[in-house]
Amino acid sequence: MYRLRLRKILRERGVSAERLVQLSSVPEAMIKRMLRDPAYMPPASTLAKIARALHVSMADLLEEIPDR
Repeated sequence: MYRLRLRKILRERGVSAERLVQLSSVPEAMIKRMLRDPAYMPPASTLAKIARALHVSMADLLEEIPDR
């Protein structure tokens, strides 16, 4: 299973959610959902836009969680 590391990456880079909306052209509601619910998996096209905007790989946005 995977979860998003978006909040951590934004914090590390000093980028606000509002700025990410501008940089990525991803709707604000989707960015907020991704920040609220790390288990939410948006479409790959959305992850690609965010990765490009933050200059990271799509893999950098995801963290693997071991199955219990």
